[in-house]
Amino acid sequence: MEFDQNLTDLFIFSEKISKDIDGTPEQREQVIDNVLANIDHETIHALIKLDLITEAEYQNLLEFAITKLGSMNVTIDGKTMTELQRINLAYADLTNQDALNEEYIAELFRLYRDNPKDFQSKPKTLSLIHISEPTRQEAISYAVFCLK
Repeated sequence: MEFDQNLTDLFIFSEKISKDIDGTPEQREQVIDNVLANIDHETIHALIKLDLITEAEYQNLLEFAITKLGSMNVTIDGKTMTELQRINLAYADLTNQDALNEEYIAELFRLYRDNPKDFQSKPKTLSLIHISEPTRQEAISYAVFCLK
């Protein structure tokens, strides 16, 4: 199998669970959440390496990841930054932009799995294309919107 590094990471996290699981219930839950987040993150790397994400899908995910991560704020050690900045700092040792791009997508998926509500929003590019005349005496009318 090609995912030696990914599997190694998972085994390290599994070992961490067995060492840290003796803490308080909150500490145990945090350890388990961290492991699950890592699994979510590594899943994206596996899907990409297995060519289960097409190039077009990859490019769409990357564009969305850069936009979304650039709009999400996080505070670390009292300093507020975007998720994109946090990822750039966390992976500062990556000199290959393609590898960094893959981390953007993997982190986006991890964040989505952690809190899907952060990714729900209304379309921002609606355009009104038609408002009808009232069709009844009660002045009921309708509007048709088009996504741009």
